[in-house]
Amino acid sequence: MKKAPSLPKYFSPRNTLFSNLVLKLTPEELAQWDEKDFRKVISSDRDTVREELEDFLPCAVQETLRSEGELTDVIRLFTATTLLGEVGDPGSMDVMLDVLRQDSDFLDMCFGDDIFEYLPLAYYKVGRQCPEKLGDFISEMVSKSYQASAVAMSALFTIIYKEPSRKAEILAVARSVARNMISTIKDESQVPPDDFTTTIFIEDLVHVHASELLPEIKELCDLGYTPYNDTYEHIERDMRNMSYRLHYTALDDEDSFPSLVEFIRSCL
Repeated sequence: MKKAPSLPKYFSPRNTLFSNLVLKLTPEELAQWDEKDFRKVISSDRDTVREELEDFLPCAVQETLRSEGELTDVIRLFTATTLLGEVGDPGSMDVMLDVLRQDSDFLDMCFGDDIFEYLPLAYYKVGRQCPEKLGDFISEMVSKSYQASAVAMSALFTIIYKEPSRKAEILAVARSVARNMISTIKDESQVPPDDFTTTIFIEDLVHVHASELLPEIKELCDLGYTPYNDTYEHIERDMRNMSYRLHYTALDDEDSFPSLVEFIRSCL
């Protein structure tokens, strides 16, 4: 039997299933778990689990940096982020966003392209109660990290996808993001957002039929930010004709547990 992984330095366990069981299992053992096993971890005493996960995440980031992406640390980081998302307390948003604030090399080392498929739903579960924080984070990161920006964008627009009655509220946040993008592009003293980030943003607006933001989309296009060298006229047409959807199939799930199981198994 493989030796159980040690707990991260500076982490104080709180006698939950997360610290008493999840953190004591090897990646191979965790890969035997299914969705219902992970659901049990947050099924009781959610406040204590939340506090423990919030304390654990910064430790997990530091351990993963120290080990340069050792498998156990990556799986722990992903698991804790997902579970904290499923607890769904808006007070967890800051510590979850701090994971995404790590540089692009770190995010790529830990998650690769899976970050776009598997993480947005967890961020939606928390961010749906504080969409302004998602919007502020997108504006902060558009010139720094396309991975972080894309995850937060997907989380923000998932609110519209899953809660259509909130469309006006979320588009108000998106308009603020768009205006900040435009201001940043026009200010030559600032680093502009990269093409991929603006492409994802405009495509998400198209996919949720955000005709209210067509003036901002046109301004972005006039500034040279057109997805895949498309034209504004095509974008406007697509917004009328494209099916109402989001980029990633995992966002259709009710919770993040299927993605968690799939991610862990894909790592082995």
